[in-house]
Amino acid sequence: MKRLAEVAAALNNEVTSLTSTKPAVAIKHLIQSLLEKGEKKFPSLVNVPYLYQPGELEGCVKRATDPIWSLKVYRIKRSKPNQPIFYYLHVGPKHGFLREELLGVPSSG
Repeated sequence: MKRLAEVAAALNNEVTSLTSTKPAVAIKHLIQSLLEKGEKKFPSLVNVPYLYQPGELEGCVKRATDPIWSLKVYRIKRSKPNQPIFYYLHVGPKHGFLREELLGVPSSG
């Protein structure tokens, strides 16, 4: 396990026969193309509920009437630069969310 990071880094910097390019370069090009596509992003400070993860709600039995979206609405704090698909919430779970895991709520007023 100690050498896993070294091995992964070495593999990412070797040219593959399938694509004739290094995986690290291919990933960089993919991220760049997503940025150029102009993926629809949530603006900062928008209100969103988030999609519950399996087993996140209390209780061990899931029922059909259980909510799938958080009952509380949170504000998006920030998204990481050069990674437009991860969003973080002001108060709430500390992990990042994909756009598909958030539901935009129109502001009232």
